[in-house]
Amino acid sequence: MFYSKTSFWILLGVMLLVFTTCSHPGGDHNAEHAPVDSTFIRKLNYDNISFTKDSAGVRRALHYIDSLFYRLPYPGIAEKLFRYDRIITFLYHARRYQESIQYCDSIIRLIEKADAVAQFPSQYAGAFFAAGDSYTRMGNYSKAYNFFYNARKRTMQYVDSCAFSDYTYRIAISLYRAGQYSESMRYFKTCINPSEVCRKEFKYIMRSQELLSNIGLCFDKLHQPDSALKYYRLTLDRIRTIVFPNGEKFETTPATGVVYGNMGKAFLHKGDTAAAEIFLKRNIEINRLPNHDSHDAHFSMLNLANVYVAQKRFDEAADLLNRVKAGIDTFNYDDTRLQWLLSSSNYYSCLNKP
Repeated sequence: MFYSKTSFWILLGVMLLVFTTCSHPGGDHNAEHAPVDSTFIRKLNYDNISFTKDSAGVRRALHYIDSLFYRLPYPGIAEKLFRYDRIITFLYHARRYQESIQYCDSIIRLIEKADAVAQFPSQYAGAFFAAGDSYTRMGNYSKAYNFFYNARKRTMQYVDSCAFSDYTYRIAISLYRAGQYSESMRYFKTCINPSEVCRKEFKYIMRSQELLSNIGLCFDKLHQPDSALKYYRLTLDRIRTIVFPNGEKFETTPATGVVYGNMGKAFLHKGDTAAAEIFLKRNIEINRLPNHDSHDAHFSMLNLANVYVAQKRFDEAADLLNRVKAGIDTFNYDDTRLQWLLSSSNYYSCLNKP
């Protein structure tokens, strides 16, 4: 299913140079086939490492990783891959995407040089995915797509249908973010049957409804709100009958709230502001609950503000805009801030306050 450079980079380069030029018993070629050191991997669990996202925090985390790695007498490919993976994780969460991509390249080269794709298909694909995620964060969707596509193409003979569906799903997401909605929809649809087969795992149970909802989003972006609403209703039916078959939690789960919000937007695009108001309010009621998706609720509040502006209910629109502004200041979501600016602009325009 989803990451202050200069002085730190110089220091890290010096550290790596020191480590790699020291005499080290890891030069034994037979080490590539040595047993995996499970203690090393357990100690490098992400939750076991103290970490802050500033330069000093990243430097401490990377130093800790390397201090453990270079104590290993005969590190094999598995340990080397795990070291790279942990470094990528910390760099990604610190938003140092270009550096993260460089380590992804290191994983890819290491596996290809050892001709070990069949032995490490998930790590190999994971490096492509991590690079794609970093390019996505940098706004380079074409490169992100290329990495996702290569992960799928180069590992398809080594993975089962469930993993292959995961790879296809990532391609669909990258295409959606790039605004290629027809192609994105096509990939989402190819994920549906494998997700049915893989339904034993909860993530695939949730994925089955998410795919239908995402197809609806594609239709809405293609200015086909009636088709979008058809898929949103199928999504609600899937949540009701498969995700929560006993009816429990259906009307309070964030997934239901998200679909209601999407339906509200589709009705708004149809010009049916009365129906849009009903479904947007349902979304807000659900996703403003504690531990729910407040981020999604803020988007619905902004869409509802647009409904109120269209209906000339300016006081109600202003109240919603003010409430979202308070949330933006608390959670600092850039995409919500952008949408708030657009909705506020629309509000003042309709009040003849250019």
